Amino acid sequence: MREKKERYLTTPSRVRWLTRAFALSALLSSMSGLQAQISLVNARATAMAGAYGAISRGAEAVLLAPANLGLRSRPDFSLLLPGAGAHVQNSSFTLDDYRKYNGAFLDDADKQALLSKIPSSGLAIAGDAQAMVLGLSAKKFAVNVTTTGASDVNLARDFVELVMQGNAFGREYRFDGSRGRAWALTRVGFSFGQPIDVVWIEDLAVGFTFKYVHGWSYAEVVRADGSLITDFDGLRSDGRLEMRTATGGDGYAADIGISGKISEQWSFAWKWNNVISGLNWKKDVRIYEYGVTADSITIESLSASAADSLYDTYAREYAGEPFRTNLPGQMRLSAAYKKRSFLLVADYIQGFRNAPGVSRKPQLSVGGEYSGLALLPLRAGVAVGGKTGFATTFGFGLRLAGFSVNFAAVASKSVVPSTGPGVGLVFDIKFGVD
Repeated sequence: MREKKERYLTTPSRVRWLTRAFALSALLSSMSGLQAQISLVNARATAMAGAYGAISRGAEAVLLAPANLGLRSRPDFSLLLPGAGAHVQNSSFTLDDYRKYNGAFLDDADKQALLSKIPSSGLAIAGDAQAMVLGLSAKKFAVNVTTTGASDVNLARDFVELVMQGNAFGREYRFDGSRGRAWALTRVGFSFGQPIDVVWIEDLAVGFTFKYVHGWSYAEVVRADGSLITDFDGLRSDGRLEMRTATGGDGYAADIGISGKISEQWSFAWKWNNVISGLNWKKDVRIYEYGVTADSITIESLSASAADSLYDTYAREYAGEPFRTNLPGQMRLSAAYKKRSFLLVADYIQGFRNAPGVSRKPQLSVGGEYSGLALLPLRAGVAVGGKTGFATTFGFGLRLAGFSVNFAAVASKSVVPSTGPGVGLVFDIKFGVD
């Protein structure tokens, strides 16, 4: 058992310790950036709202449908050059709200307008970021390297109200709904697809991906609870926050899938992402504990005693034990229909637990592409459910001599990015695949 060495962080009179700790966890979660339900390293997939499993080919199939590597329609060679994407959203505020209120003096009406946008479950903030380092395929084999991250934080509505409006007389504020988790990983995926002969299906294959996973950072709120009330007896407060972080870990994950082409127009793909996985966090594991306790603080007691003597605060940091996490499992079922210059794809995505970038709420994505303009394919899509709830997407590509340059944008819970509570942008360059 590792010896527990504590380092006490002393503070002068600060009841703000708990507030600052919660704010730190929110900032960490919103700035950090696993595989999102809408891909952020494949701009064509993003522009079609993530509806892409059945049509992914070559090195891009590693992430979405490895069995596609075994189909006869695969490219003999493909190369994915570095590309990146990011998506951030919250449950309440839009970019228009930010432009309106940022830097402005907030009167009571402004504060009430902002608070009315926060649901009873609290203010949720999520961020996803992905970068394609390199992807390469040769016939039935493929490898790609991606660096990805995700975050998910929820601040109790009472906590946000307390920060914005101060403590109201007779009102009890509860902080129990606050939580958060964030991580950043690099994955090296090796995939293989094997064709299978079936009489009644034109083209069928099975595939798998094995991934070596290196964790760069991890942070989670292990415990967050507390309350504050001001009444005739004075101000009483009791709050605790415990966080765990790590800066290094190693592990593995594996995906399986099956894909097929039923006719010249219809194709399908199924994939189970992270069917097995494990990630051991061992480097620089730290535990942070913050707390404040105050009982019956009044104007009289404040004037008669030093403020520090009226409440107890603590802030501790010490080395933690290594721990293990699993990457969240996710299933994807995709179908595609192509007729001349029109392509329509639908993906059903089901996560098996709630985690950054993944939700137990099912997501349905539908996307389309028009390729009548040979050099300029146009794409759009819509997603319903999942982590985002509702999103519209659009994008285009530039095809030049085997290369394609692709762009995409995501608008969360809106048609126009500026009117919704989230936005995403993706860019990539490919060779050998659309």
